[in-house]
Amino acid sequence: MSKVKRSQRAIVLMLAFLTALMLVITTSAWSAFAATPPASSKKLTDNGDGTYTLSLSVTGKTAESSSTEVHKANVVLVLDTSSSMYYDAGSAPYTYYTVPGTPAGPSGGGVSPTYYRNDNGTPRQLYWRNNAWRQTDNNNGTIFTGQFYSRSRLWAEKHALTDDEGIIDSLLEQNVPGDANKSDIIEIAITDFNSVAHYSSGSGVNGFSTNATTLKNTINGLGTGAGTNWEDALVHADALADAIKAAQPGEDVYVIFLTDGQPTRRVGSTANENSNTCWNSA
Repeated sequence: MSKVKRSQRAIVLMLAFLTALMLVITTSAWSAFAATPPASSKKLTDNGDGTYTLSLSVTGKTAESSSTEVHKANVVLVLDTSSSMYYDAGSAPYTYYTVPGTPAGPSGGGVSPTYYRNDNGTPRQLYWRNNAWRQTDNNNGTIFTGQFYSRSRLWAEKHALTDDEGIIDSLLEQNVPGDANKSDIIEIAITDFNSVAHYSSGSGVNGFSTNATTLKNTINGLGTGAGTNWEDALVHADALADAIKAAQPGEDVYVIFLTDGQPTRRVGSTANENSNTCWNSA
């Protein structure tokens, strides 16, 4: 099995635009243009496979003298953790993503997870039998204790965000630790959602962080649940955005919403509903 790489399909492509986000702006300007804000542009590119890449850029004017303008921003990651995220990411040939530790067994609701082992370069499915992951579809089969792999949307999402030089690293590398003005150029908060939404990064609406390890551990620790409640996810994202804008006025907030399907729940619902009804609520 080849070394795990970030998928260029499905959910990962939804994230591609983040790496193009330019949040530290170096401008050069004549004194007459000193108060002129830099120009910005957006471009949406069709990738030809049902996904799109959004690029954001900012440019300034050129002149003899130069200065660095620190333009701080905050990012809210809204992550779908509905059980349908256990479906395969893309189609054959699949990418198999490493899963840390020994994953929990099926919870009994929604789509069950499927994991694999590496059998000399060939992926072999593992089976949850008699409270353990086993190498064969048998209650008394050999219990597997090695490296687990997944080809699911959930682990494609997690790897795109948490891999070395992935989305989290690409955003936080803008920060300059130890510099009072630049140590928090980018702050990130996480909310995930299934039947309801959660402030995943802790501390409620004050859960913004510049600590890559903390953020990655939070993402890798997310489980799943039945239901897809877009409305509650947006409520939580809005509360996070409002809180950080109140605490740090003048800073931009970007909300990045990642999901694999239609909404099936809304605020106050206790069972799946018609998607159109949930759309209207959201």
